[in-house]
Amino acid sequence: MLTGAEKHNFDMLGSAFANKDVAMMECRFKESGDRVPVICITVGSESGILMMPVALLVTFDPFESLVPPDGAETIDLNQNKERPGSL
Repeated sequence: MLTGAEKHNFDMLGSAFANKDVAMMECRFKESGDRVPVICITVGSESGILMMPVALLVTFDPFESLVPPDGAETIDLNQNKERPGSL
């Protein structure tokens, strides 16, 4: 179950998209150095634009790697040979 903070961040992200205060940038994980695309909320400041990371984009096939919570509807992968957004 999602936490209140996670729901709040999702709502903030939705508002940022509506206001066009969103950007994407490439970051790297500190430990591995692997690249990861990050969605950021942009905030103007006196010194420029602050990029606040709020979401990581998956760089793997989520249909192969993630399991939805119990009771959630899923896509039948056998019937959908072409998956939108598959990597």
